[in-house]
Amino acid sequence: MVTWNRKDMIARVLEDLSKQTFPVDHFDVVVCDNASTDGTLEYLRERFNP
Repeated sequence: MVTWNRKDMIARVLEDLSKQTFPVDHFDVVVCDNASTDGTLEYLRERFNP
């Protein structure tokens, strides 16, 4: 997923993905942040700790 200054949107998508019943070892999620200035990167690091 590509994101730029969409912290709330990407957070919602990742939260929803984390609630899926599909086995997590069967898929990968990649987020490409295009130099957001709204704290997206910091939020993702703190919340999801890649």
